[in-house]
Amino acid sequence: MVEKDNIVESDYCPVCGSCGEDGCCSIEKSLLNHGCEYSEIYAREAYLNKMIIDEFHKFFESLDFGRDETGNEVIDSIGDIYDKAFKRVDEKYKK
Repeated sequence: MVEKDNIVESDYCPVCGSCGEDGCCSIEKSLLNHGCEYSEIYAREAYLNKMIIDEFHKFFESLDFGRDETGNEVIDSIGDIYDKAFKRVDEKYKK
C-alpha cells in the first residue's frame, strides 16, 4: 500500500482483490471484464494459452498424431485430450 495525499493506494484490485499474479482472479471473471484492474493481463494470458494450444496442434500433426479413420477404429489422440478437458470443465460447471 502506498499513501499519496492522505489517500491510501493499494496494488490490489478494488473490485476483486486481485494482486495481478497468476490465478489470483479467476479466468472467468477476467474474460467477462468485471472491471478488474488486471483483466487485460488475464485476457492476454488466456490468449497466450490459446496460441500455445494452436502450436501444439501444428506440432503433433507434423508428427502424424492427427485423426486417423483408415482402420476399424478411429484413432484421435488430440480429440481424446479435448474430451478429457471438456469432461473436467463439465465437472467444474455442473449444475
